[in-house]
Formats: sequence, structure tokens, C-alpha cells
Amino acid sequence: MEDLAITINLPNLKFNIPEKEINFHYLERIIFDLSRKIGQELLEELLQLIDDRLMAERERGSLSNQGKRLRYMTTLLGDITFYKRLYRERSGKWKYLLDEKIGIKKNQRISELGKKAEGYLAFISGSYRNSEDLMQRFYGDSRSFESIRGQVIRQGKKILKEEKEQIDQELIKALRQTDDELTKEADGGIVYLEVDGTNIHLQHEEKNKAELKLGIISKGKERRYQTGLGEAKRLRDKFTYAGITSGDEFMSNLSILGEKRFNLNQAELVLIGGDGASWIKEGAQNYFPNSIYQLCKFYLERNLKKVLYYHKEIQRRIRGLLQEEQIDKALKKLQSERNLRPEYQKDIEGLMHYIYSNQEGINGLPPIKRTVS
Repeated sequence: MEDLAITINLPNLKFNIPEKEINFHYLERIIFDLSRKIGQELLEELLQLIDDRLMAERERGSLSNQGKRLRYMTTLLGDITFYKRLYRERSGKWKYLLDEKIGIKKNQRISELGKKAEGYLAFISGSYRNSEDLMQRFYGDSRSFESIRGQVIRQGKKILKEEKEQIDQELIKALRQTDDELTKEADGGIVYLEVDGTNIHLQHEEKNKAELKLGIISKGKERRYQTGLGEAKRLRDKFTYAGITSGDEFMSNLSILGEKRFNLNQAELVLIGGDGASWIKEGAQNYFPNSIYQLCKFYLERNLKKVLYYHKEIQRRIRGLLQEEQIDKALKKLQSERNLRPEYQKDIEGLMHYIYSNQEGINGLPPIKRTVS
């Protein structure tokens, strides 16, 4: 199909604004609604024009025109209705040329931008009802929260399926690698990996809660702005992966995707930061060669302040002993504190267990700043 050359002549518009409604907010709202209305009509006209052009340029004799079918779609401009022609091939297969040309999927009822807006608002607001309310506030209308929920679930299943297929393909590719490919020259340097998990509420599932796991891989930090005197930093070559799976499966998937992006097997060092969770430490050992696990200083400091909030001097002493790699002395000091403060015995014992079970990661390397939130 040749390029479309379109000339649009907007009609003269005339409308009255009551004097009591003359304020910026009202004017902004009415112009926004008007622009959406014009956009709806323009989009409908364009779809009709494209469909007419496809009909005129189709290969004669191979497709039989079966007439027009009325369709509707929800877009960021609002709901639109349009006609598209149905064709039948000699083989008996039915098809819409318009759908194939502009990428409309079978039974699609909402545009891709509309899907993203609804899904994003549902995510950041915490519920589908809130997404419906925000869409209504921002755009003046919205689909029901049940429709939004159904669309988000379908989109999520599609993403999970595509992600699984990608991971399977990368795993097969890795298993088929030759010795030359496995020993190819490495990029060098340190690769930083930070892993965290947080509990989230689930709706309409067997379990009420699940742990959302997040991994961030990068090549370190770089200046956010190349000019100026600002000291702001950002992660270099950042890659993010999230999932609601078991710890072992998550770390396995993360290693496969990380290998594709960063060639982890050939990295000089993979520095893995975590909060002390056993699935992170075990995953680091099982799936990341040349890796060192380091307990994120954020979590260690948070536990120190939470348990020893009543005595800053004890906090300072324990912190100093840990920084000097005197783990045994720090634990003995906490044991003495536990005996002196029986009212805090349970909390102090919890801190002692946390330090003991994570001692190999407390001073793996010099402190790194936490970027996973």
C-alpha cells in the first residue's frame, strides 16, 4: 500500500461558555474533552480510509469481499466505532485485511496504549477499582474495574508465557554452546547483582500473599548527567527481572537471563547483594560462578538500630567490631547485652542469629550501596 497523503480540514467550532464557568480549570477540561472527540472522529476516518485503500489494492480473484462488519474499540481518545471488511480466501479462510495491516489482534477490544495505561495505574494504585477511578479522573471515562482486571490478567499470562519461552530458549542455547564459545574472551570487570523480595497481597488466589522477587544486574555506576557539576549517579547497563516463583527457580531464571545480557560465566567477579534470605545465598552458590555474596549494609544497619534502639553506644561498638571482621567478639558482646537486658532477650537473640547466619557476607567486599527498594 502506498503512503497515505491526508488533508484534514477542521470545521468551524462554536460553543458558549457560561460566565460562572469561566476559569482555567473548566477551560482546560472542555478543550481536553473536545480534542479527544476530534481525535476519535479522526481515528475512525483514518481506519475507514485505510480499509478502503486495502480493498482497492487487493489481489483480484484471491479474496472475496464478504461485506463490512461494525467493530468498536476503547482507546486513550475514548470509545470508537468503525467498519472493516471481511474477506474469504479460496481455501475458505476468513480474514480482515485491516487487522493484518495495522496490527489489530483477534477480538481485540482495547488499544495497546489503553492496556498499558490501565495496567500501570492498577499497579501503582494497588487495585483495579483505583485504576478505574484514575482513568475516569484523567480521561473523563473508563471501563469497569472487572474489565480492567480481566485484561491485566490476560496480559500478565501472556508476558509470563513469553518470558518462559525466552528462558527455555536461552537454556537450550547455553547447553549447546561449544568449548570455543564457553571460553571466549570475557568483557572483564565486575558485574553487580542485587536481589530482594517483598510480600504482596493477592486477589482471587488460593494464597492471600506471595513474595515478589526482584533482581537488578548492572556494570556499576556512572554519572547520570555528562555535563554539569552534579554528583547524581545511575546504574550502568541496568537489567531488571521480577517474578513470583520459588527462590530456586527465580535465581535460576535470573542467571540464564543475566548470562545472555552480561556473559556472567566470563565475568571477573559477580558481586551479589542480598538481605540474608537463604534462597539468595543458596542461589548465589548454585547458579552464579565466580560470585561473592555480600549482605547489604542497609539491612544490617536497620537491624542494629531496630534491636539496639535503646543504646546508641552499643550500636556503635557492635558496628565497629563487624567492620573490623571481629564477628566472634561482636556476638560475645551481644550475648553479654542479652544477659544484662532480659526484657530485650528475644530481639537480641534474633540479631545474634542474623549476624551469625550471614557472617560470610558481612565483609565480603567494601560496602556497596543498596539500590533495590
